[in-house]
Parts: sequence; structure tokens; C-alpha cells
Amino acid sequence: TTAFGKILTEVRRWIEPGSRVVELYGGVGTIGLHLLDLSKSLLCSDENPHNRACFNKSLKTLPRSLQAKATYATGSAETIAMGGALNDAEICIVDPPRKGMEPAVVECMGSSPSLRRIVYVSCGFKAFQRDCAALQAKGFLVVHGEGHLLFPGSNHIETVAVFERVETVSIGAR
Repeated sequence: TTAFGKILTEVRRWIEPGSRVVELYGGVGTIGLHLLDLSKSLLCSDENPHNRACFNKSLKTLPRSLQAKATYATGSAETIAMGGALNDAEICIVDPPRKGMEPAVVECMGSSPSLRRIVYVSCGFKAFQRDCAALQAKGFLVVHGEGHLLFPGSNHIETVAVFERVETVSIGAR
């Protein structure tokens, strides 16, 4: 298994079957498209307008039953979140750039009535630390964290962390 394959396996472990999933900072859907068999629905988004075509090309290779679960939105994570995308989401996957998430995204996560889990894939540890503190202040608790070495010989580690809303946390559930 590749290093990225291990990240995908870990992300999948935290997707409850039948969940409504939103992926912010989703690029071409590399993570989200691997979750369609588990999720009830997936909204994948990214600000790069060219990513939609790649997402749709990959989506067309999947069975129609999975294709029907997925949609794509072009826009910044902030725009998508502030537009209400998280209002019905149960799980949010984020894989932000090294600068981390915008404060408005964290605000929307905290105010979403249905969001109970965030799976955060980070390539920038300092920004992750900042976002971690901000999510905790919004009522989310880190229930799992691990590092993945994608570039052997470098000092770069990808962090995968799982946050759950405090009132839904059951320690030791996984």
C-alpha cells in the first residue's frame, strides 16, 4: 500500500455508512471519490475551476449508483461553507493548503447543526495546530491523530486528525 493509500484507508475508517459528507479543499476529489461507497451523499468542492472537469471524468468511471451520490461545487472553502454546505453535513473532510483553514470555515463548522465529525488531513503542521485550537474552541475534540510520511528523506509529515463534536464523543469507540 502506498503512503497516500494508508491515508485513504484511515479516512475511510472514520466515515460512518450512510453519512452526508462534505469535502472542502477537495481538489479533484481524490479523497472524496474514495468514500462514495460509504456515504449517502458527497459534496466535493475546490476553488480551482479546472478541477471540476477532472472530478467529473473520474466520477464517470464509477458505477451509476455511486455517481448519483456525488456533486461538485467550484468555490473557495469559505464561500462554500458560508453558503450553507455544512448545514446538513454529518461529516466534513478537509485537506487545506499549508496555510490551513480560513477562520470563517471554522465558524461555519462550529455553527452547523448536524456536523458531528471532521476528518482533517494536514500538510502544514503549524496551521494545523492553530486550526486544532480553533476547532476545540468551537466544541470539537481530537479523538484520533497520526502522522504519515509521504516523502521519505524529508522532514515533511502529513497529519490525519479526527475531531468529534463534544456531545457526540464516545471515547474508545474506534
